[in-house]
Amino acid sequence: MNETKNFNSLPNLIIPGAGKSGTSSLHLYLKQHPDIFMSTVKEPGYFFRDKLYNKKLDWYQELFKGGQNQKYRGESSTYYFKYLPAIQKIKKDLQNPKFIIILRHPIERVISHYLWVSSMGLEHRSFRKAVEYDMKKEFRPGYHIKDHYKFYIQNSFYAKWLKVYIDYFGLENIKIITNENLKKNPLKTINDCFEFLGLTTLEQIEPIQHNETIYRKIPYIDKLILNFLFTVNDKSTYHKVKNFLIPNFIKINYYKAHVLLTYKNTLKTKPQISNADKNWLKSLLTDDIIELKKLLNDNFDEWKDLKEIQ
Repeated sequence: MNETKNFNSLPNLIIPGAGKSGTSSLHLYLKQHPDIFMSTVKEPGYFFRDKLYNKKLDWYQELFKGGQNQKYRGESSTYYFKYLPAIQKIKKDLQNPKFIIILRHPIERVISHYLWVSSMGLEHRSFRKAVEYDMKKEFRPGYHIKDHYKFYIQNSFYAKWLKVYIDYFGLENIKIITNENLKKNPLKTINDCFEFLGLTTLEQIEPIQHNETIYRKIPYIDKLILNFLFTVNDKSTYHKVKNFLIPNFIKINYYKAHVLLTYKNTLKTKPQISNADKNWLKSLLTDDIIELKKLLNDNFDEWKDLKEIQ
């Protein structure tokens, strides 16, 4: 079947992240406006996944056919935030898209990211060791999280990636909001987004239950096995041989069994990260936070403990 591009069946509104910052809630809030159609598939990742991008244009357009008569058709894929090839494809393939980017306190975002990955059994290292290990790895955002490339820090380098978006699309086409303001005053924050899009504001919106990470207690040996099965390293002969010898169906079935055996083993309290590790993380992010404030001319007062960073 020949695939034909139809701009009335393509998005003109993209929510690219940052991950673990509230994109799911934002997606559902935007969906409430009568002039906005948000895809049922929240995170299609079309511009991120080459297999989709090269062969599935009709599938992607099908996601937006219900919004052909609405002013905006939107999708939310956090993969796009830090992936330059995806940004370049969006620039090439979409007509004058608008972007709404939701940011979260950069330190809390890294912590949430780590705890989320750990709760799935895909991280066996302590917080600091995990971040340090991840920082030493070549930045390869095209890899799936199961392949052991987490990019905890990269996802919180807001200024670094926003500069790319601004260079490609112009700041006038980008709206920045924060997770903290969306939770504190959702109606005002969402109406600010509607005004940015040139739409009428709403007098009320339906409340959205923000996603909360479920923290599970995963046996350490289980984490080590998952790490062994899913770690990818193209430069390592050991990993090449291992991945050749172990079929994907074994990896997939082990992960399914892991989920079934551990999904009820939830922790009653959220795991805590020490103040020392938080301060260490702040030191790693300070330069980007300074650049972010300058870039957007915003002190981000909602991030109270970062106000002194100038």
